[in-house]
Amino acid sequence: MKVISNILSEAIEQALVDLELCVRDPEYAVDFSDWHGPTDIGGQFSDERSICSVCFAGSVMAKSLESGKTDHVQPENFDDSTKDMLHALDAIRQGHIHNALVEIALDLDDYPNLVKAVEVNQQDYHQFRDDMKTIINILKKQGL
Repeated sequence: MKVISNILSEAIEQALVDLELCVRDPEYAVDFSDWHGPTDIGGQFSDERSICSVCFAGSVMAKSLESGKTDHVQPENFDDSTKDMLHALDAIRQGHIHNALVEIALDLDDYPNLVKAVEVNQQDYHQFRDDMKTIINILKKQGL
């Protein structure tokens, strides 16, 4: 099994790569309301029928963490640091930067100038990617 970065901006970059792999793979459907599990319907960015439904963090479970397409998988199925980062990615998907830092046990007082949240478009794939890149840049400026 592979690992996910323990640096939040790098984990988001990794998740974007994995999300793209899932979007291009007809066996996956992106559904931000489901972590990772079997399905027979289309997702948010495709109408085609798929085998496995994944969210943003679920795409990491599918690709980087190599979970099986027919497995129901949640962050709690992984070690604590991976679980925490997957929950942080879920917070980032919603634009909640401060919540993501809490998930990975960082002290918010250490980042007083950090933007708390960013509006994220979860309905348009290209806009979602751009929004994630905005968050990555915000985090990198803070050394995160």
